Amino acid sequence: GVAIWSLVRRRAWRDPDEVAWTALALWALSVLVVTALSPFRLSHYGLPASFGIALLAARAWEVDSGRRLALVHAAVFAVIGLGMALAWTGSGSRLYAAIIDTVDAAAQKSVAAGLPAPIPPFDDFLPLFRVNALVFGAAALATGLAIGRAAVSPERRRTLVVTIVAVTMIASLPSVAVGLGLVANYRAVRDLARNVARLAGPDDVVAHEGPIENSGAFEWYAGRRPVIVDGRRSVLGFGAERPEARDLFWDEARLRDAWASGRRVWVVSVRSPARSVVAGLPAARLLGVSGGRSLWMNEIR
Repeated sequence: GVAIWSLVRRRAWRDPDEVAWTALALWALSVLVVTALSPFRLSHYGLPASFGIALLAARAWEVDSGRRLALVHAAVFAVIGLGMALAWTGSGSRLYAAIIDTVDAAAQKSVAAGLPAPIPPFDDFLPLFRVNALVFGAAALATGLAIGRAAVSPERRRTLVVTIVAVTMIASLPSVAVGLGLVANYRAVRDLARNVARLAGPDDVVAHEGPIENSGAFEWYAGRRPVIVDGRRSVLGFGAERPEARDLFWDEARLRDAWASGRRVWVVSVRSPARSVVAGLPAARLLGVSGGRSLWMNEIR
């Protein structure tokens, strides 16, 4: 932000030496704006701008004496540390739910389908909040001390603050990895697929209701390829148009025929019972819900 404001304030686009930086700023901002305006977006859609932002950040430290940016970072670290401390004490459950509902596409899909959001409980993240409250609190304190050292030259202060910022980023990375691991394990199809692999016989029918990208690793863990029921409306649905896919993509009528054929049928569904085709089939038994998916089977009589 400092680098971009510096370019605007100096009308850098008029300076031939600043054309490259101006173009870089426009490119990074364009990527972020287009991503923000997109009606459907995932968190990684803005990644193409990350390299430009990194270069602009380096440029900001070059053109700034170090005090303004240091103050900004100290304030940001203090706010993050305070937020983490409040979450650690148990005051952040509502904010946690609001953030997940706003930015997590998988949770939004599950809620839209009438299923519980596949996210770990808030308490699972409390140790991460505790660690990061200490990390960012210490970073805010260290940055404040660096700013307060009047005897330090601007270059020395800048180097010191940049070092603090880098150390803080590195110190927070393990928490990011642990948090991602918690979410991935909670919404993974692995356990459900392994249960199907253990229970389903060789002659049983294994099906997946809904787009298969919602359970992409199911075949890997189950050891068998499911037929896909009502999965043509999907980002991967182009495969349904190929001739060899005829026996893999089923409609509701074909599932009903298999259900009444006397064979055991297992269905993994990403839809709520109220919206699932399976719920309306005779002798349908719901075995459980996990990771935003439900597992059904037919009772053979």
